[in-house]
Amino acid sequence: MKERIAPVVALALLGWLALAGVFLAQTVGPAIGWSVISGGGAPASGGNVTLSGTLGQLASVPAAGGTVSMGPGYWIAQAVAPLVLIAPNGAGAQLSWTNIAADAGGYEAWWSTAPYFTPVDGSPDHAPVTAPPWTYTHPGASGVNYYYVVLGVNAVGQTSPLSNRTGRFNFALTPGTP
Repeated sequence: MKERIAPVVALALLGWLALAGVFLAQTVGPAIGWSVISGGGAPASGGNVTLSGTLGQLASVPAAGGTVSMGPGYWIAQAVAPLVLIAPNGAGAQLSWTNIAADAGGYEAWWSTAPYFTPVDGSPDHAPVTAPPWTYTHPGASGVNYYYVVLGVNAVGQTSPLSNRTGRFNFALTPGTP
């Protein structure tokens, strides 16, 4: 009779340990919800860490913290700098370009009176362009020369390298002598 009880007791003990493990796994430590597992879309980096990958289902909004930002769902296109065309418009200029990325978050038109300026966050000398037509009209000021660049912005707010530089010169050309 002891030979029949030993396997039953062993199985009961294993079952109890399995249930205890499930209980402890659900109550101790961090938990991942069952409804959504979300992973990065665009590369995310902060310090010396870079994450590139896709995992799981589409989440509702981009995630960001500190210097790291991740897009929801699958791969998000890198921001691309457009080729900018310029036409005079009074003392200012009309900038135009073709939308390059289907999932672009938009563009930023920047201007300065310095020809080789670098756009600086927080500067008032820029304007977002978030919908077609992909143009920006800068009013300018009479007698002032302006220089322009446009940055592409992807769906999680990352910006592209600078576009080609363009400029609007507000001075008269004087004919020379032959």
